[in-house]
Amino acid sequence: MIYYSFILFSLTTIFFTITIVLIKKIQSQKKEVSSVLSDVLHGIQTPLTIMKGEIDLFSNTSDNTRLIESLNNAIDRLSNYVIQKTKKLS
Repeated sequence: MIYYSFILFSLTTIFFTITIVLIKKIQSQKKEVSSVLSDVLHGIQTPLTIMKGEIDLFSNTSDNTRLIESLNNAIDRLSNYVIQKTKKLS
């Protein structure tokens, strides 16, 4: 009976150790994915900011107010989306 208890204890210990190793590996990969995603979202935010500035300059010299408002709204929505996703990663 003691022999079976020892085997059960050994198997439980091995299973527990493997589980801990797998959890650490998953956590590490999750951090890597979050980092890459954060970089991508930041890379999107920069051109959006530039586009917003260009549209503002264009709006001072153009009479296409509906088009400009539509572009500004689209950029704002996309920018807010990127900001929300970036905050979720933090």
